[in-house]
Amino acid sequence: MTQSSILLIGATGRTGRFVLSELLRRGYSKITIILRNDTVKEAFTSLPITTVIGDATSEPLMKDLLPKTDIVINCMASDNVLRPNEIEVTKLVTKYLPKGHLYLTISSIGVAESFKNLTIAAKLFFKTVMGSVMKQKGEIEKSVKDSGLKYVIVRPGGLLDEEKTDKVAVVKEAPSNVSGTIVRSKLATIMLDLMENPESHNKIWECAEIA
Repeated sequence: MTQSSILLIGATGRTGRFVLSELLRRGYSKITIILRNDTVKEAFTSLPITTVIGDATSEPLMKDLLPKTDIVINCMASDNVLRPNEIEVTKLVTKYLPKGHLYLTISSIGVAESFKNLTIAAKLFFKTVMGSVMKQKGEIEKSVKDSGLKYVIVRPGGLLDEEKTDKVAVVKEAPSNVSGTIVRSKLATIMLDLMENPESHNKIWECAEIA
């Protein structure tokens, strides 16, 4: 699988940088990332990856890149912020990535049927503060599941920026009773473990850390 061509969306973000580092650590050699402008390109010139200047919501760009891609990893959705461009990116991926190729994307615990497993306090927070975000993520999940692509959807708990913790990560197929937080570096490892295991494909996974 390390010879698969991978398009990593959101590589400069707080989760994407861990995913990129983990891909390189595992020996993936055909990685393409999209950068919005040249100002950040210098930070990646020493890495054995291909950089493309543009925007993942650009249909001409994605129409060119996706047919040549085996796996798309989308880290844009790793922050619980309402982003209309996440929907646009998913539309382009499901339109131009060849059927049978793999789409790995991040959602969130609390989306769809996982909402019922939240604590009362978490349910109140998600309803009053995160309602629109959760609705958008639910729509994205449905469009991916209905696309005909192979997919892995990962629903992490609350994301933390620490490099590592001593907690143990729990990963269960949805729907599950998993809840809590997880560091982004551990999420990156879980994502790629699921990507590399064909038995994990076409499923939704929930993950968090426990003491």
